[in-house]
Amino acid sequence: MSYQDELQAKLDATRTDVTRQSPTRYDASKADELIVQELHDEFDLSQYDLQEGDVLRAIKIESLLGEYQSVFNYPYSLKVFYSIAKATSLNINSLFRLIHLPKNDFLHIIKEMRYVELIDTNEHNEVSLTANGKDFARSIGIDIFI
Repeated sequence: MSYQDELQAKLDATRTDVTRQSPTRYDASKADELIVQELHDEFDLSQYDLQEGDVLRAIKIESLLGEYQSVFNYPYSLKVFYSIAKATSLNINSLFRLIHLPKNDFLHIIKEMRYVELIDTNEHNEVSLTANGKDFARSIGIDIFI
């Protein structure tokens, strides 16, 4: 099979057959599961070696977090923010499973992030960064979104 034939076969396999009665539906929970697994793997901090530059970056990030002290004063709030930034948009229940915080603590962090307009939620119970949140993410070095 030639490259062109192989490519055409792959394209044909992904196209929706418009003659079928029920079109293929996108399962958002499967996408969330993949994102959560990627983030979970990334949060395995034992895989990273620290160097002096990392300490200096941590000090700089700590000073930038002071701008939103009401949010980042809570444990795991930076992890929550990072997860939302990396995922672009994520169901709040999937995020809750990833973070492993008591429900009230988690919801308080989400509430504070919404209050200072770092994140927003939609009718599908998904959280994403606001324009202000994206700017802040870039300022602390998060600029690669999944």
